[in-house]
Amino acid sequence: MALSFFVVGDIGEHGPARCQVAGAISSMLQSGDVCAAFVISVGDNFYSCKSKQHFAESFAQLQEDMLNKVPLPWYFTLGNHDIKSVGGDLHVEHWHGIHHPKGWQFRCPSTFYNVAEDYQSLEQPSVPWDASLLDINILNTNKVKAPLNFLGLSPGVLHATKSTWDDEKTWLKNRLAASAAAWKIVIGHHPIEFIPHSFKEHGIPGVSFLTSGFMKGHTLSKKRGTGMRDVVVQGGADVYLAGHQHIMAHLVRGSQKDRSNWRGGGPGVGNCEYWIVGSSS
Repeated sequence: MALSFFVVGDIGEHGPARCQVAGAISSMLQSGDVCAAFVISVGDNFYSCKSKQHFAESFAQLQEDMLNKVPLPWYFTLGNHDIKSVGGDLHVEHWHGIHHPKGWQFRCPSTFYNVAEDYQSLEQPSVPWDASLLDINILNTNKVKAPLNFLGLSPGVLHATKSTWDDEKTWLKNRLAASAAAWKIVIGHHPIEFIPHSFKEHGIPGVSFLTSGFMKGHTLSKKRGTGMRDVVVQGGADVYLAGHQHIMAHLVRGSQKDRSNWRGGGPGVGNCEYWIVGSSS
């Protein structure tokens, strides 16, 4: 049996939209049209949570709206709204490992992690993981925005973990290099290419940088080709999935004259598909 999965994003808004998304997934599972092994959320799982109590209330609502309807392991990515207050700790230290009587499981073993390693630790996975077919790495793209780092004068720091931005890039580079999978998928909350979707996003100075610009790197990393976007593409990822922008989009790369080193990584390097899945609520 082939391994398949659902992807949702920016599910934190309570309301009929995410209920309909969960209902559609449930219908496909019940009809047998899709035999999915798990669900991946690309982040912003909760909105407007400023305390542990707020997160607890929103988690209960998420269970009612979505989780209870889809009895699968759910793999969560941390979005910029999820790291507020104690949100990061709740995902990793408190909610990870929950196996609800209704069948769903909450999975977020670290702020960035390899899905296969966790999936293979499940007691009774519905479909065996085929390492020759698929490899999925989930990133924590919540980088602290600091002026000195933007200028390349200080190391990047990540929210919700003691690991640094460089630690994560090294981890991803090594994971991609070690993988022999036919499909290498990388997931992060923030896009690595900016889609001008509204005046707020592309008409106000600096907003595009907060949306995706930092994924391309500061001035020095752009010149050296060591930004997170470079690590993903040069590492041979076949697909990059993101959310953050509240749209559904398939991005096709145009000419990248400033990234000539993308052509030097061997067959297939640089042919990375971009998908933004940010409208599930």
